Amino acid sequence: MNPTIAGVIVFICTFAGALFGMCLRAILPEHNLNVESRDTVKVGVGLIATMTALVLGPVTASAKSFL
Repeated sequence: MNPTIAGVIVFICTFAGALFGMCLRAILPEHNLNVESRDTVKVGVGLIATMTALVLGPVTASAKSFL
């Protein structure tokens, strides 16, 4: 797959996810938007980011040593 096409697909998916989140915020009841719920989401996103970094680090090192 062409890297430009892959980048455009990732951008479109990210942008669509952001728009979906903005629309979902307007629909959700107020008790789902309190500080505790937001902190829980922040912890979840942080966990996903950390796990992604832990997986991509060795993959990148392996790819660099292969070439």
